[in-house]
Amino acid sequence: MQNAPLLVVLAIAILLVTPRDAQAYLDPNTGSMMLQMAAAGLLGAVVTLRLYWQKVKDFFTGNKGAAGSDDKS
Repeated sequence: MQNAPLLVVLAIAILLVTPRDAQAYLDPNTGSMMLQMAAAGLLGAVVTLRLYWQKVKDFFTGNKGAAGSDDKS
């Protein structure tokens, strides 16, 4: 049974790619709500990155970052 994990992965892949009926109704406001959620998530990520930009930059450049290196430029 060395092929058991491969068979499980193959079975799951087949189940995920086969089409099924949705049995659901999406009204016109659903698209607008999903667009608003995506925009809010993107803007939240931008604001968070902006607030912690110096720490993120120091992390990727390998700098320790001095305590007084909070320049707001």
